Amino acid sequence: LDELAGDLDAIEAANGVRERFQRVAGDPVGAGQASSWRRASDNPISARARELIITCEVSSQSAYERRYENPVHPGAQSGVTIGIGYDLGYFSPQEFGAQWGTVLDPTTIATLSSVCGLKGADAQTALPSVASVVVSWTQALSQFDNFLRYAVGKTEDTFRNSAELHPTALG
Repeated sequence: LDELAGDLDAIEAANGVRERFQRVAGDPVGAGQASSWRRASDNPISARARELIITCEVSSQSAYERRYENPVHPGAQSGVTIGIGYDLGYFSPQEFGAQWGTVLDPTTIATLSSVCGLKGADAQTALPSVASVVVSWTQALSQFDNFLRYAVGKTEDTFRNSAELHPTALG
């Protein structure tokens, strides 16, 4: 994991491959990230699993602070992305405000809301309008930890016996 965290090119290449996946109509995975917010789970994942997810998304705190503190557009059909893999293209301004309202100030929420729902070329074109926004590492971690409970809930809803997994396997 430490070796992977030190290889930013490998992480960006892997994220680029993931961004190019084409979703098939009716594929539940293609329903978008917003569907992850239906139900929070009380089952935690392990610290090691959390660390792996963060490493695969942004590498490390130092890499995040160098490359991801400001909004980015990962490419393909992604939207403008903030924090630890939070793709604004898959959320309405209302959903975004509800999910980040305790983490970001109202002015920042309003600025970033302007790119909610935009994907692909539209998101790339709009990126300069929000490029000056800064989402600190602390803010990104706070929202990410809240999101994890919903991601685990989605996993449990999709794979009915997953709540029986060890916290590392569940993560």
